[in-house]
Amino acid sequence: MLSKYFTIEGYNILHLNSLLQRTIGDVAKEYEYKIVLTLHVSLWRVFFNNNKQSFIEKWNSHDLADQKSVGMLSMREEERMCQAADRIICLTEESKDFICQYYAIDEHKTTIIPNGLLMSNATGKNEMEDIRRSLGFATADFIFIYVGRLIEQKGIGVLLEAFKKIAKRSGSIKLLVVGSGNTDMFLPRIFECCGQITFTGYQPAENLAQLYKIANCGVMPSTTEQSSFVILEMLSRKLPVILSDIDAFKKFENEKHVTSVKTDDRGYVYIDLLYKAMKHVFEDATYRNRIAGNGHQLFLEQYQASTMAEKTFDVYKK
Repeated sequence: MLSKYFTIEGYNILHLNSLLQRTIGDVAKEYEYKIVLTLHVSLWRVFFNNNKQSFIEKWNSHDLADQKSVGMLSMREEERMCQAADRIICLTEESKDFICQYYAIDEHKTTIIPNGLLMSNATGKNEMEDIRRSLGFATADFIFIYVGRLIEQKGIGVLLEAFKKIAKRSGSIKLLVVGSGNTDMFLPRIFECCGQITFTGYQPAENLAQLYKIANCGVMPSTTEQSSFVILEMLSRKLPVILSDIDAFKKFENEKHVTSVKTDDRGYVYIDLLYKAMKHVFEDATYRNRIAGNGHQLFLEQYQASTMAEKTFDVYKK
C-alpha cells in the first residue's frame, strides 16, 4: 500500500522516529532509500525502571522467557533498526554510548542532536496579572508548575511530597500539575495542602501557554528523559527551572542554568533536597532571576528549532 509513495529516482531519504515504523523502513530499503533513525526514548530505562544491572542480566540471559519479554523484544527490534539505519540521531551522549556498546553500532554513523523549540513570546507583568486574575490566582501567589504525564517515573510523587513541606511556609505558594494520568493515585497524598495544588489534566497548547505565563518556577524531577521539550518550553519563557540531576540534564549546569537536585541510583530525587531547592528559589529572587536569565540564554544558543533543523539537514547531506 505504501510502495506507491516511493520512487527510485534521485537521492531519497526516509527519516524514522519510532519502532512502529520499522516495516515502512523495510519497504524504503527495497527502493534503495537511505534511512535516518532518531532515538527519542531510552528503552532500557523505561522497561527496567533505570535498573542497569537488571537490564544487563536480561540482555545477556539465554533464558527464553527473558528474551521473549516485552521489554527485551522491543530492545532487540530497536537493535535491528539501528543496525539497518544509515545514520542515527541520538538526543544525548548517553544514548549514543548505549547503542554503540550494546547494539554494536559504529559511532561514526551516529550524531547527537538535542531537541529544539520555536521561540516563545515574552510575558509582560500586566499580562501575567490579568491572566492570574482570570484563572483565580492572586498577584502575590508564587506558582510552581509541573508539566508531564502523571506517572512515578516523571517524579510527580516525589514532587508532591516535597511540595507538602514547602506549602507549610506560606499559603500563597501554589503548585500547578499539568498533564493527564490517574489523579486518584496522587490525590490522597496531598489532602493537607489540597487548596494549594491544582491538577489541570491535559491542556491544549494555547491553554498551556497561559499557564506558563503565570508560573514563577518550573519543576521537572523526572527519573528518565532524553531531550525534554517541557524543559525547553520553560527555559524559552525565562522560567527558573528545578531538575533532577539525571544524565539527560547534564548539559544544564547546576546553579548557573538550572537548579539540579541529587538523585539516587534509580534516578529519583531526594525529597528533602528537592524541598530545599524549591525553598531556595522561592526565597531568593536574585538567584532565580540569574538562573532564569542564564537558562534562557542557553536555550537561545543551543536549543532553538532552527539549530536542530540545521544539524538534521547536515545529517541528510552526509
